[in-house]
Amino acid sequence: MDRTCLLASAAVLLLASAATAATAAGPDNAADRSCVVTLLGGERLTGTVAQLDSARRLHLKGEAFQGEAVVPVEKIASLCFGDVPDAANLGEVILAGGGRLRGTVTAVTADTVALDCAAGRLQIPRRAVRAVNLVAVAEVLVGSDFSTGKFDPWKGRAGTSTWAFSDGKANFKIACAVGPVITSTVTTDEAFTVEAKVLPVPTGRRIGLEIRDSGGTTLGLISFSASGASFTLTSSGISDGRNASGQLDPKRLDAKGVILRLINDPRKGMATFWLDDIQLGECKARPPASGPKTVGVDLGGLAAIEYARVLKGVVAPGQLTVAEGIPADGAHIDFANGDCTRAASVALADGRLTFDAGSGQAACKAAVVTRIVFAASPQVEPAAAPVPVQDLVEGDFGRLSLRLVRMTRDEIIGRSDELGEIRLRSAGLRQVTFAPPRTE
Repeated sequence: MDRTCLLASAAVLLLASAATAATAAGPDNAADRSCVVTLLGGERLTGTVAQLDSARRLHLKGEAFQGEAVVPVEKIASLCFGDVPDAANLGEVILAGGGRLRGTVTAVTADTVALDCAAGRLQIPRRAVRAVNLVAVAEVLVGSDFSTGKFDPWKGRAGTSTWAFSDGKANFKIACAVGPVITSTVTTDEAFTVEAKVLPVPTGRRIGLEIRDSGGTTLGLISFSASGASFTLTSSGISDGRNASGQLDPKRLDAKGVILRLINDPRKGMATFWLDDIQLGECKARPPASGPKTVGVDLGGLAAIEYARVLKGVVAPGQLTVAEGIPADGAHIDFANGDCTRAASVALADGRLTFDAGSGQAACKAAVVTRIVFAASPQVEPAAAPVPVQDLVEGDFGRLSLRLVRMTRDEIIGRSDELGEIRLRSAGLRQVTFAPPRTE
C-alpha cells in the first residue's frame, strides 16, 4: 500500500495485466538490463524498460509492481542503466559541430563513417564528420588555434617579444628572452602534459616549457639548447634540478621543427622532458599543488610555435590529440611513422585504406594510419522541421543529443538534426536524461 501511494504521488500509473506479468516472468527476462529511474521528487524505481510510447511515457517492468509502471518523461530526472566501461584505447569520430564519438572506426565511404561500440554500429553521415582518429586520443585541457590568428586561451608576454601569425603559426622575434613568451592557465591536481611544436630550432638558444603554481612558485622549468648535434638540458624549480648533455641526430633539428613535451606527474613525484620521441631527462617533481597553474613556452631566439597545448594525464609521444593543419579541400592523412599526405578521396574497408593522392590510387593497412581529416563541409541547410526536443543519451561512445522516438528493452531509436536516425543497443548505454517539456 505504501509503495502504491508513493507511485501515485509521483504521477506514476500502474497498469496490471496478466500478459505483461507473464512476459516479465518469462525466460527472456534474464537478458533484460535493469535500470534505475529517478523521479523529480527523488523517488526511485528499479526495473527493466518495456517501451517508450508515442506520448513520451516510459513503461517499466519490475518486481516492485505487478504489471507495468508508466511514467511521463517530464516526471523523470534521469534514467540510469549503470556503469558501462569507457571505450578505452579506441579511436573516435570528430563531428563537424565539435562533438566526439568513441569506438572503432571500421569503414569510411563517400557517404558514411561506420563506428562500432558496445551500443552498436553508428552509421554517421560523412558530411557531418570533420575528422577520424583511428587510434586513442588524449583529452585536451588547453588547446591552441593559431591558424585563426588568435592567441586565446594563450597570452603573449608583454615587453619580451613581437609576433605575427602566418602559415597557421605564431611567429616570434625575441627582443628580450626573459621568461616564457606565451602562457596559459590549467586547473587540475592530476597529472598533465604540456607540449608545443617549435620550428625551426633556435640554434644555440634556449627553448623550453615551464609550470608555476598560483603563487608564482616554479613547479618545473626544463629548457633545452642545441648547437649542431649536441644539446644541454637544464632543469630548475624541481627538487633535484640538474643539467645534462648529450648528442642528437642532426636531422631532428631541421626545418620541420621539434615537439617539446613536459610531463608533470605529481602522484609519482616525477617530471620528464621529451624532444620528439626521445626522453632527455627525468627529475623529481614538487609535491602536488592544488588550484590553477600557469604553463608557459620559452623561446630564446627567432622561432615559430605551430601549436601549444595541455593534455590530461601522462601522454606519451605518438598519442594523438587534436587535428592540426586542417586542409581547405580534399582530405589529410597522417601515418604512424610521421608521414602525411593529401588525398582527393579516401575509403576504409576490411582493415585497408585506399586513397587518391593525386598521382593515382594507393592503398595501405589501416593499422599504419593514425588520422584522417576531411575538408570542411559546406554548411548544411537546416531541416524544414528541426528536431523540437533533445534528450541526452550517454554511453561508452560518449554522449549524443537526440529526440527519442522509441525505446524497448533492447534498444533506443532517436533522431538528430546533424546525424539523422540513430539506433543504439541498451547494452552500451549509461544514462538517459529526458529534455524538459517545452513551454510555449
